Amino acid sequence: MTVYVPLIGQYDNIGDIVLRRQLLDWLSSLEDVHAYVGDSPLAYDESLLQGLRDRNVRLSKSFSSWYKELICNRDAAYVFKPGELQLSLGGLKEHIALLPAAAAIRARRSRQVLRVGAGVKTDHQLYRWLIEPSVRLATPVVWREPLATRLFGGRTEPDLAFGQGTPVSDMRTGNRERVSISLRGDRPLPPQPWFDAVQALARDGYELVVVTQVARDQRRSAEIADRIGGRAVLWEGRGHTDQESRLREEFSTSSIAISDRLHVLILALTEGAAPVCNLPDSHAKISRHMEAAGITCSYGPEHQEGWSLSNVISGRPDRLAELSAARARLEAVRVEVQKHLSSRQGQVAA
Repeated sequence: MTVYVPLIGQYDNIGDIVLRRQLLDWLSSLEDVHAYVGDSPLAYDESLLQGLRDRNVRLSKSFSSWYKELICNRDAAYVFKPGELQLSLGGLKEHIALLPAAAAIRARRSRQVLRVGAGVKTDHQLYRWLIEPSVRLATPVVWREPLATRLFGGRTEPDLAFGQGTPVSDMRTGNRERVSISLRGDRPLPPQPWFDAVQALARDGYELVVVTQVARDQRRSAEIADRIGGRAVLWEGRGHTDQESRLREEFSTSSIAISDRLHVLILALTEGAAPVCNLPDSHAKISRHMEAAGITCSYGPEHQEGWSLSNVISGRPDRLAELSAARARLEAVRVEVQKHLSSRQGQVAA
């Protein structure tokens, strides 16, 4: 059997790679996988395959050839793309163009269309109407946040990216004298109280490091680092694998990570840094995903009364225990996915 899965994403976003890699690892350790990656750069492809236990994977740039093979292969399974479902022409392609293929697979094979690790951004009625038919074809349906579960049914489990990174037992315990910061470049700069609170951390002896996890945020990273007198870890044309490695190294020696990007906080936690969500009033997405995984996420120092770095750091063991619990839930999802795709479950429907 061949498993077909689209793994297109934001090619300048390490977070998109990490969560897709987790699913790819699950699939490729059991079956041959043919993944559609679109016009992804080579560095994205190499990073996607980095560290896989098994590399029974083909990556296709051509949607038409990938789709033709999917349609013609009578021994195919299909897994919907993880990540955030977009209300756009490109984002809806999977939910409209691929309906015939997914329906054909369901008609001839039992339980061979799966949806794992996706979430939604909005509950717009048109959005629901366009996506719901494809949801009905899938078993199981496992979302990464509760809004999607409320809209479409199924159940909620942690974001797949929680499964990547360092085992909790192997994380560094001492010498965490850094604070990692990463902010989006498409939003206004934080207000002055934010800068005052962050610079107070430096006066307490912590090194401030501004990291770039999404390439388009690089200018904002440099701007913030200059303003707070911190060190900047920019992307600067490096390969995706190299940049991810640099980020993980910074997170592995950080006490906390402050960000308004969900997967910065997730990657940081998977290397042992306690997550601090910046500007909580505009980040329901982050809180939904963290709560779905059972992770307690603090809010920024200028937004939470009584906030102190020592309180966040003292809660770090609890955050790591929560991460271990989230990973145990993901392990159960992996077992379920592989059971559905195993040959015992893939008998031709009568």
